[in-house]
Amino acid sequence: MTFAGRMLSIFLFFYCLLHVSAARAEFVVYMADMPPYSFVNDKQQAEGILVDALTEMMRRSKLAFTPDNMKKIPWPRAISETELRPGRMVLGVARTEDRETRFKWVGPFCSVRLGLVAKKARHIRIRGREEISGYSVGAIINSAPAGLLQSELGISLKTLSLVSGSDQLFRMLQADRLDLVCHDDNVAPHYMQQMGYEPDDYEMVYVFKEQYLYVALNKATDEAVVARMQQSLDEMKKPVKGRSPFETIMRRYIGDHKALDIVTP
Repeated sequence: MTFAGRMLSIFLFFYCLLHVSAARAEFVVYMADMPPYSFVNDKQQAEGILVDALTEMMRRSKLAFTPDNMKKIPWPRAISETELRPGRMVLGVARTEDRETRFKWVGPFCSVRLGLVAKKARHIRIRGREEISGYSVGAIINSAPAGLLQSELGISLKTLSLVSGSDQLFRMLQADRLDLVCHDDNVAPHYMQQMGYEPDDYEMVYVFKEQYLYVALNKATDEAVVARMQQSLDEMKKPVKGRSPFETIMRRYIGDHKALDIVTP
């Protein structure tokens, strides 16, 4: 064999080795407690729309993965770990402008409406963004709603009550320590029910925007792996006999679930 032939053989060997390794690589996936999209059930197993969709997407992509690879950690740490450590991804991330270049992306999986939640008994009505600053507002650190308050509504993060989890937000709202909390209209009712609160006692009084949820991956992730995942997700959204595999997963969790009432002045 010529020298050129030997070099080509060596190149092909390592090329194949890298791609086999990529296919077998097991990701560590971070998730938030965000029912019905992602949560830990009574058996301490990861569950939810995004969990099931990710599991099916990885199976179709022939990438090693089980829900056991998922870890529920505080949201600020999940974002930071995924940005800094290869082989990590975080589930259910809003693809905002400030995050765009910090990760690689697969999605969208589904959409949520983000806004300000209040007690109905308070009769709070917000006619314009300039009125928000007149209320005490809570948000989760490094969350999309907190970022939107700053980037699109011009509200300084210094004036917000920033916490690490939704349970803290709703306890403060229930105790009237906050007038408003930033959340989404589908996830909030699940938290309220888990905490013993009645969702019908709350309403969304201001909508920021509709956001789409993605998987954010560390930037070192192989582009071929990202493309394979995206293709699998796209295929899951194609109807089969009237309903797509993704819609079947959605209905499994949401069914006739009622989102928060959205009110306008």
